[in-house]
Amino acid sequence: MDVIGRFAPEQHVYSIDEPFLSFHRSYPAIPCLLEHGMKLRRAVWKECRLPACVEIMPTLTLAK
Repeated sequence: MDVIGRFAPEQHVYSIDEPFLSFHRSYPAIPCLLEHGMKLRRAVWKECRLPACVEIMPTLTLAK
């Protein structure tokens, strides 16, 4: 969760293996969410050796 939390200003830990990140008001700093998600996956694999899946959706319900 520490590695994933570095990638967004707000993090909600839903369960032991499922966090949600909020990027509201982050557009100028993060212009491409797809590229940002790929960086997040690489960082989790590099630092934790765990595969990660990234869903980019406008609401928590759609991401779930």
